[in-house]
Amino acid sequence: MKIYFIIILVILSFHSIAQTNSATIKGSLDFSNNADSVILTIFRHAPFDMNSISVQKTFNGKFFYKIKIDKSPIYISLKFVNKGSNLRGLNDIYSFLIERGDVIDYSVKDGVQVFSGIGGGRWKIEDSLIKIDNSSLRKLLGDGSIDSLSSISNTFKHDDSLLFLRLNLLFANRKLLGAAAYKLLLADAIGRSRWQKCFTAANNRAYKNNVFPYLSNYKEPSFNQYFSKSDSADVLPNSMSYSEGIIKQYQLDSCLKLKKTFSAFKTYNDFKSHYSGSLRDNLLTLLLYENRRKVNEDMSVCITDAINTINDTTLVNLLQAVSRLQFKSSIAYDFSLSDASGSTHHLSDYKGKMVVLDFWYNGCPGCAGLSPFLKKIESQFVGKSVVFLSINDDKNKSKWIAGVNSGIYTSPYTVNLFTEGLGWNHPVLKEFNITGNPTLVLIDKNGYTIRPAEDPRFDNGKDLIKIINDQIK
Repeated sequence: MKIYFIIILVILSFHSIAQTNSATIKGSLDFSNNADSVILTIFRHAPFDMNSISVQKTFNGKFFYKIKIDKSPIYISLKFVNKGSNLRGLNDIYSFLIERGDVIDYSVKDGVQVFSGIGGGRWKIEDSLIKIDNSSLRKLLGDGSIDSLSSISNTFKHDDSLLFLRLNLLFANRKLLGAAAYKLLLADAIGRSRWQKCFTAANNRAYKNNVFPYLSNYKEPSFNQYFSKSDSADVLPNSMSYSEGIIKQYQLDSCLKLKKTFSAFKTYNDFKSHYSGSLRDNLLTLLLYENRRKVNEDMSVCITDAINTINDTTLVNLLQAVSRLQFKSSIAYDFSLSDASGSTHHLSDYKGKMVVLDFWYNGCPGCAGLSPFLKKIESQFVGKSVVFLSINDDKNKSKWIAGVNSGIYTSPYTVNLFTEGLGWNHPVLKEFNITGNPTLVLIDKNGYTIRPAEDPRFDNGKDLIKIINDQIK
């Protein structure tokens, strides 16, 4: 009788965990010490940059988080900021799913990751998906610059084979994953594959001459069998990567294949007429968010239309914030950042001067490419009422200083500032809607944001120089 009573208690306890509206993540990291931090990012509305962030110090290499979950599942990321063996972020967790009732135990010992507890099996599968993503495809792509038509063909075929490896892995483990997570991970895999192929085609060195015949004959595999009609409303809008994949597939099919320039304005109207419901709302918002800094297209008209069209109040609030920041003068965020000597700099310290913010990180090809143009511009305004602030979002301070000293990314004419290892989680990146590097943000002498400049790499800095001269005269 006693043994039956214990079994009933165990069953009830698991049932209680499953019914809770929260989940827990605990961990043990052999590379961490008490001065290190664990940064938890919770994506309440994937794939957008709407999340809550918590920073916790480790104690004897251990950490513990309890997360309230209003709906299941959601995406979370864990970043381990330390001075040890994780400098390259090898053990970080990026966009893994967590559900109500999960009690996940994540540990790293001697470089080996171990996933256990309720939900740990799902994380192990997600880790296997990442290993497929990071396999020979990355070696094949290199820096994304493919030199020949045969390389394009081989890359597309290889990517499709890797995609079906992911899909087969998910199908084999669908019962362990659960219906909701299974569908979300399917959508993520498809979205990432589309992104990779579009990136490959757009970065082909010879695509002006020979990529078009191959693209015109390439047909993407069908994925209709994986999703039902209801998934368009209930699953696909919540995927971290699916909406991005649709945008990239459109760019591939309607622009690159046809030798046409991508127009965010035209894409917006096509998506608005073709899609409906939550998926349409996500697509329109993501499209506008990604292209909010376009200079050659006035996106303010589309943003105003989207605000009046979209039903999701969270997305409307995001677009309203973008509208205020990009298309209307608004008070810029008064950040607080340190330089290499530890001195603190606030935006308000530079009131009375125009401010140019340059966001970058080590290893960013575009940042290195932009730097010579900025150096030339900065040298023209020495002693004038404009200041150039270089803001780095690397996770490691010594890496940032090495990047500054290399002279590849910044110049002697700029003030170098650091985001204290918080990277994308630092408030300055969130307040200025920084989602990629390099990014320039312009602020007038009174502390108000002004319109973005044309990328100096494309017009030799003419637009940025004009804006600065107009502001300081």
